[in-house]
Amino acid sequence: MKQKILLRVAMTDDKTRAKAMKTAVQFKGVNAVEIKGDHRNQIEVTGVEVDMIALINTLRKKVAFAELVSVTKVEPPKHEYEEIRT
Repeated sequence: MKQKILLRVAMTDDKTRAKAMKTAVQFKGVNAVEIKGDHRNQIEVTGVEVDMIALINTLRKKVAFAELVSVTKVEPPKHEYEEIRT
């Protein structure tokens, strides 16, 4: 099941943002990491069966305070095929 996880991390400068992204990308199952938010203090992690609790704990230990904002399921795009009648 593919999911998007939105985390809020206390990131004040570019060095901290780079460290947070590097830490998140190293996790098993992570496909993409993106910086979001008005103050660039949120990280959106996209992946398959990512261990959210371990990710948050690792970010807290290595980077700064982190908290879970939301988790959403990513649905694959559905293609509607039209039947061609002859």
